[in-house]
Amino acid sequence: MKLIDLTHVMENDMPVFPGTAAPIFSIAYSVEQNGFKETLMNMLTHTGTHLDCSSHFIKDAGSTDTTAIENFAGHAWICDLPIAEEIKENEDMTTYLNLPPNYRPDYILFRTMHSQYWKSPEYFHFFETPSNTLINRLIQWGIKGVGIDAISIDPMDSTSYPNHYSLLGNGKIIVENLKHLEMLKDKKFRFFAFPLKVKDGDGSPVRAVAEIVE
Repeated sequence: MKLIDLTHVMENDMPVFPGTAAPIFSIAYSVEQNGFKETLMNMLTHTGTHLDCSSHFIKDAGSTDTTAIENFAGHAWICDLPIAEEIKENEDMTTYLNLPPNYRPDYILFRTMHSQYWKSPEYFHFFETPSNTLINRLIQWGIKGVGIDAISIDPMDSTSYPNHYSLLGNGKIIVENLKHLEMLKDKKFRFFAFPLKVKDGDGSPVRAVAEIVE
């Protein structure tokens, strides 16, 4: 079994979406004083490498405790951004995504190489995102979700969040702040991103992992 960790380290002073609260990790109990160590975590549900459930944008929609666990895992494929050509109407998805014959992924992970700027101010600058046309075609195609190695599946300056609304409004999963996607180019792999099972949870940090199958 070959596993690749696609997850950023959770720590104080880590990048968070501009305007949102940074996490605080503090030692609540120590081996020296208490005989055991336990850490207190104070953070938002969309901190670090994390997933969005439908209830993040859609009222009373699927949450981390009600979404079927099968939706958080599946066969996956890397799609580089930017894509040379916009997808055309009725274009074959297998050809457009350069998929191997008879391979139908559940997840498409968009590789921008923007994760190299993690913990740098440039991480919040321009990065490529998929067009809403492509996102809607993937939804029609029957994916479980998408991921990206940047802070959002929508542009940083977006105020309407079309990709979020399209995906979450159709019960799909979004995984953001991935890393190491360059290790998976042109490979078949299984993708796993399981959330904490929080009641009515709109999202959760995840330990995102890829298992190469070929």
